[in-house]
Order: sequence, then structure tokens, then C-alpha cells
Amino acid sequence: MKKIITFILIVFASANIAYAQNKSATTFVSNLVDEVINEVLATDNTKEEKSQKFEEIILSKVDTEAIARTVLAQYWRTATPKEKDDFIEAFKNMAIKMTAERFGMYNGQEVKFYSERPAQGKNQVFVESSISSDSKPIQVMWRVRQKDGKYSILDIIVEGVSMTLTYRNEYTTYLQNHSINDLIKELEHQTQNAAEIFAQKQSEKKK
Repeated sequence: MKKIITFILIVFASANIAYAQNKSATTFVSNLVDEVINEVLATDNTKEEKSQKFEEIILSKVDTEAIARTVLAQYWRTATPKEKDDFIEAFKNMAIKMTAERFGMYNGQEVKFYSERPAQGKNQVFVESSISSDSKPIQVMWRVRQKDGKYSILDIIVEGVSMTLTYRNEYTTYLQNHSINDLIKELEHQTQNAAEIFAQKQSEKKK
């Protein structure tokens, strides 16, 4: 489930929207899908240009700081202001860069939006959906929050597995023996070597 945010965002970005209820949060998510398709994947732009546009779209829809707080857990409270800013930037860059390596992987999946239901947390809801696959549909829920009249994404839950909790568990384990600055450097390394890391993972899957 590592790097799940990049996986799910690009799956949704390359999918055909089959159905969206007339609900505000659902409309917010489906509009995000439509925007990425029309302004990123359906263009003839280079991978770098697509990545830049994808970043602009996603960062306007995802509450990066809220996710950073969650994934750093107790370490967020002890981090300095500079460490917090540097971590948010490194985390964002890693996610965007790893997504760019997946732009050509997915196409034609059908996405169905089913319903909304309340989530724990003030003004939060789950948008329930599924993605078609070669076997059974993949169940996906988006945790969406409305704040100051705007919606933003706080989490993506795939087959019951939370993206933010997956990152939090991974980073909590890492930070037991490393500093926040070490983690920032590791994320920067992943960003700089995204193509090689992605190619290696694909090679390992084929073995």
C-alpha cells in the first residue's frame, strides 16, 4: 500500500466517470477527476508539463498540511516550524513526482460514485466509490472536509486501508531510529530518483 496516494489519484485521473450523485462533496471529487483528465492526461504535453499542471490541480484540492500532521503523528508536535515546512514540501514533491511516473499506466477504468455518509470529524464526509478492474471492483472512499466554504481531501481509503494511516505507520517506524531531517532527505531522495525507483518496482513485480 506504499505510495497509495499517487496510485489512486492517477487511477481516478485516467478513469471514465460512470456516475456521480448530485451531492456537493461527490461533485467536488468528480470535478477533480474531470479536471485532471482534460487538463493533464488528455493533452499532448510532456511528462514534465503534465506533472506541473497535475501539481497545480491537486494542491488546490488536497489539504497537504492536514495530511502532514496526520502522517507525522506525535512527531509533528515536536518538529520545528522549519521542519514542518520542509516536510510538507518534501512529501508533496515525492507524491507528485511518483505520480508522474504512472501517467501512462492506467486508462479506461470505470469509476462509479455511490453515496456520501458522515465521517468522524467536523464537517467531514466519506464519498463512496469503486474502480473497475480485471477482477472485482476496487472499493475506494474519499474523506472530504468542508472548511471556510471550501472542500478538500483529507484521506483516501482503498479496500479499507487508509492512505494517511499507511504513511503514518511507515514514518513512525522510520522515525524511531531517525530524525525528521533524515526523513525529509529520504523523501527528497525518492523525488530525485523517482524514475529509477519506479522502474525497479516494476521489474520486481515481473519476477
